[in-house]
Amino acid sequence: MAGTSETKEERIKILKNAQEQRKQKCKAQVEAALEKMMGQGIKINFSTVAKFANVSVPYLYKEQDIKTRITKIRNQQLATSKAELTGSSPANSQLKMMARLKDKIKRQDEEIKQLKQINEKLSGRIYRLTELEYLAQCQEKRIKDLEARLREIEID
Repeated sequence: MAGTSETKEERIKILKNAQEQRKQKCKAQVEAALEKMMGQGIKINFSTVAKFANVSVPYLYKEQDIKTRITKIRNQQLATSKAELTGSSPANSQLKMMARLKDKIKRQDEEIKQLKQINEKLSGRIYRLTELEYLAQCQEKRIKDLEARLREIEID
């Protein structure tokens, strides 16, 4: 019996260690996701953090320190966005608008570049199809000519 309880205690210890390692890994994933999201200016809430960190939303609520941090950051973002909407100076507002427009232009330029690449590929396909249609017409004409020659030979 003594040997059995030792192995049971050892297994419990191993399971607790594994659980603690998973917990630390999840916390590290959440921290990394929060840093990345803040760096990219992404709106932080429980569902977006869960997606970025590849954890569940209930996990974020269950871990009190993580829950507190997300709530704090979310509230700071809300306060900042409200301040931007209400209390910004006209010059500051114009600078922000210009920055947003520049970002929008960059995104649109990238989209245009991608669409041009798609257009080039489709143009190549159209050219190839046109070429194949021409070849098919030539073959049809050749078949008709051969059929006519065959009829002439059969008549003779």
